[in-house]
Amino acid sequence: MTKKDMKNLNTDSVISDYSSERGSNNFSSSRKNRRTRNRRKRHGNSRYAVLFLFIIFGLVIAGFTAKHLLGRMSFFTIQQIVIAGNVNLNSSFLEELAQENIGQNLFQISKSAIEGRYDNIVRIKEMTVTRTLPNKLKISIKEREGFVYIKTKEGILIPVDQEMTILDNRGFYLAEDLPVIHSSIAITDLVPGERIVDEMIREICSFHTSLIASTINEKNVSEYYIKDNSLVIVEAQTGSRISLGSDSYTEKIEKLEFVWQNVGIEKESQLDFRFKNQVVISRL
Repeated sequence: MTKKDMKNLNTDSVISDYSSERGSNNFSSSRKNRRTRNRRKRHGNSRYAVLFLFIIFGLVIAGFTAKHLLGRMSFFTIQQIVIAGNVNLNSSFLEELAQENIGQNLFQISKSAIEGRYDNIVRIKEMTVTRTLPNKLKISIKEREGFVYIKTKEGILIPVDQEMTILDNRGFYLAEDLPVIHSSIAITDLVPGERIVDEMIREICSFHTSLIASTINEKNVSEYYIKDNSLVIVEAQTGSRISLGSDSYTEKIEKLEFVWQNVGIEKESQLDFRFKNQVVISRL
């Protein structure tokens, strides 16, 4: 190797060492800068979080202060109870339960306490208490409405809603025009607020739901009962009996639709749908 070659080799080595050292310094500097930016970012986020908490705290304090001030103003004294949404429940009865709130400040009342006074009324499915400025308390009711009556073995009619909840049988509910299901259930076994567990009743209610979904006018059905293991309908207008058997109810509802719309039902007739391809009609 000549002196010239050795000189070039030494020069290349120095340049390589310098480049490596410079690259290492740049990497170290870049990593340090990133750590600094991250710390600044974290500090910035922390400041925003603290500011947000202060804003929330301020709003809460302002809300409590406003409610306290409004609660001392006679302008918001309750003067009227408004009942809305009830169908069968008596409005005067419902108003009476909230009468003790008359004269109280609209913003000092407890909504949950008011709702608690109505808990034992089985007919109430949902209710909402709202403040109507400046001086009204509104109680909105969603009632459980009767779907069918169950006739107990004692001959007493007990209404049941579509969710199979047993309702109470106060006299003014009897204005509900509902079909009657005859049963051998004792009245002591039908507790208001509980659900029907009797399979026969549930099956007839399921059939009635399907009938309502058809084109048949549900008011044409006055009674249901089981005879010889067959579901029997009593037609409301003619008093005729329609025997449907114990199965294939969907198909039989379609046949019943056809008969009602195209043939009609004569007074005091017996229609037997228990046969597969025919309807047997006779006199009672």
